[in-house]
Amino acid sequence: MTDAAPNGGLLRGAATAVARGGAAALAAIVLASCGDGTSGPSRTPASILVVSGNDQAGPAGTILSIPLRIRVLTTDSLAVQGVSVGWSVTTGSASVAPATSTTNANGEASTTVHLGTIEGPVTVEAAIAGVPAAQFALLNGDPCSNTPPMTTGVTVNGTLSASDCVIFDGTAIDFYTLTQAAATNVQVSMTAPTYVPYLFLYDSTGQVVGVSLDQIDDSTANVRALLPPGLWVVGANAFDVGGFGHYRLLAGVHATDVSACESTWVTRGIDVQQVSATTPCPFPNGLSTDELFLFVGWTGQAITVEVTGASFQAGIEIADGFFATRASGQASGTGQVASVTYTPATTDIFYLHITGTAGAALPYRLVVR
Repeated sequence: MTDAAPNGGLLRGAATAVARGGAAALAAIVLASCGDGTSGPSRTPASILVVSGNDQAGPAGTILSIPLRIRVLTTDSLAVQGVSVGWSVTTGSASVAPATSTTNANGEASTTVHLGTIEGPVTVEAAIAGVPAAQFALLNGDPCSNTPPMTTGVTVNGTLSASDCVIFDGTAIDFYTLTQAAATNVQVSMTAPTYVPYLFLYDSTGQVVGVSLDQIDDSTANVRALLPPGLWVVGANAFDVGGFGHYRLLAGVHATDVSACESTWVTRGIDVQQVSATTPCPFPNGLSTDELFLFVGWTGQAITVEVTGASFQAGIEIADGFFATRASGQASGTGQVASVTYTPATTDIFYLHITGTAGAALPYRLVVR
């Protein structure tokens, strides 16, 4: 976040008034400002608005670069001057200075946070008598090591800011852990109103296993994957450098079987039953594949895919991002296993085609090792 620049409109107007209308015009401006301004002992505080400083992170023992700032408002959203605001650390290792500050003519008050020696989440509250307190969610420690849990079906509200973890391309990212007890078809969606969102999906070792190729629009990103049981990490990211602001994140569980042309990622450890789609998925190199999946192949790491069709002779083809075939395998007959092993020379996205169903809805077993 960045603080708004101070408004110099009153000073600019006063200077113009003196030049054009003399002291009388200047007095009129000053009196008007007193009547419509932001102070007044008769105003009653009704709410506290967080202005800046939320969602910051920093190394233990340092002072956060952006002061925490709030604005006190009436029920009519008028600013209240002269209110004493108490600042306190309610969770985590940190201190604030000053512990008490008074709202200015804009109804604003601020404090500075000094992080302590113990890493972890920090919560700071700004409180005044008779009004619900405002909270600041901060992090003491490396933001790249912060991985709070998320749960399928529960929306996560977050904010990307300049103090978040920064990845290889200079964009900000927040990490969340997602634990699956069984093989699951998971779809994670991220919605951001002020920037283009992007999603990464990582395994427990930190390797990327999927990204959001299907952008619904400039404000929503999706990534869908067949995941074996275990711990996975979701990366909520901005597509462009400087993409900061609020986002919503939601993970949902779908039927394990996927349709032919969905952009669904697979990874090692998957062993699931599928049913082929009746409408083949056209592929740019001229192949019409019955089923289409994606996977991330890592340099020098072999991946083996097996497909068993109970009532058809299964085939497998692995193609690179330019749709060139890299490896293929064919079952010897109906009910037999089609198997292919491929070791990428470079890390890339690969397509996995499953053929042989001839447009019929036929069950098959998909295994990735």
